[in-house]
Amino acid sequence: MTKLNILNVFAVTGILLLFSCQPTVKKELILNSLFSDHMVLQQQQEVMLWGKYTPKEKISVKANWGSESTTKVDENGNWRLNITTPEAGGPFEVSISTRDTTITLVDVMVGEVWLASGQSNMEMTLEGYLPNEPIDNNLEEIAAADYPDIRSYKVVRASSQTPLNQSEGQWKVTSPKNANKFSATAYFFARKLHNELNVPIGIIDSDWGGTPVESWISLEKIKQLGEFEEEVVLIQKLEKLQVDGVLVSTSSETKNFDHLKKLQKKGIPIVIFDRDCPGVKADKVLVDDYSGAFEAVEFLIQSGCKKIAHLGGPHNSSTSKHRLKGYLDALKKHKIPIKKEYIHHVSGFTSKSGIKTSKDLLKLNNPPDAIFAVNDNIAIAAMSVAQKMNIKIPKELSIVGFNDDPHSSFVSPSLSSVLQPVFSIGMLSARILLHHLKDVNAKIEFRHEVFKTELITRESSKLL
Repeated sequence: MTKLNILNVFAVTGILLLFSCQPTVKKELILNSLFSDHMVLQQQQEVMLWGKYTPKEKISVKANWGSESTTKVDENGNWRLNITTPEAGGPFEVSISTRDTTITLVDVMVGEVWLASGQSNMEMTLEGYLPNEPIDNNLEEIAAADYPDIRSYKVVRASSQTPLNQSEGQWKVTSPKNANKFSATAYFFARKLHNELNVPIGIIDSDWGGTPVESWISLEKIKQLGEFEEEVVLIQKLEKLQVDGVLVSTSSETKNFDHLKKLQKKGIPIVIFDRDCPGVKADKVLVDDYSGAFEAVEFLIQSGCKKIAHLGGPHNSSTSKHRLKGYLDALKKHKIPIKKEYIHHVSGFTSKSGIKTSKDLLKLNNPPDAIFAVNDNIAIAAMSVAQKMNIKIPKELSIVGFNDDPHSSFVSPSLSSVLQPVFSIGMLSARILLHHLKDVNAKIEFRHEVFKTELITRESSKLL
């Protein structure tokens, strides 16, 4: 071996030793936000706790009811372990320790823990949707909401294409000071459980009104079934379960209503809400899509827009047809030429469906100065495309959606939209169905109710 090669060997060995001796960068001990002061843990179970810390370090958890557990942080900095919980009670303390750090959680209760999830019906707070849709006796209920053993963890909204293992939020003890923002459904449920079982109750509140059902389903399941096929399968399952009645809002892909008529032939009453099913004789609780669209487009015209485009929904949808007609009639009333290149239809009602169509529309040689979209998801897609193209909203492009989904007021700029009274629609639909179930021998007289809409103007459109 030459002298040069020997030197190279020593040099490489020295470098390897240098790197192998480098200490692991110490990281902060982090708990998932579900685990904090005032939390509630499920009684008499092996309950998992988890978080992040320095790889390969030891983590110990000790609870003052007599349970403790130890684990080692994995190479990616993740740790998780289980502790055994006692019968319902508290308050307790739980300490999470490393060799030089300890986090102690106080006022920890052990009882029954429930997940409260869903859309606007679960999201509605104890004060209601003010000012138009308050909860009955809301002020009295809030004033009486003094239940220190009922705690609520509100999951802060976050959008992601993949499942998340961390959420933002904090546990709150129920009191008249904060009960107004608790989910009304979850609160009344928790109060009933607490009064009957006499144990602490924890509610994990994860809801998001107006979201497409696909948002709550794994991608693998969505790929297995199209919307219409999935709807038919669900109806068949309900039929086998011998349900007494069905509230139904059909999918955007539904063109054939034989599955609904089959239910009716078996004497199962149905109430159709939100989307109409032409040709089906049944109770219907709908929204005046035409007038809502007409008002939105007329507002854009009155605010100075002259080149108004429409991002419509699937051709077969009655909702899409009514909103398109409202758009066209508003243009006709104000003698604004109707241009075919300004009318584009998307394949679905999700934001993803609106991306390509919005790009095609805004890349026209003579692009529009306003867009009326069939719903808020498509409007937000158009807004995202416009911002990436450096189009100023609303100075160069006004955008109005439809539905007034809760997230519409949180995007930037906030979205102008047509408000649907979703709570009232749901309440009336349920009442009609319950009336049929209460008096099965009554003469069938179908009701056809149509709710008016309201235009909500925000930052995405010009002021009048």
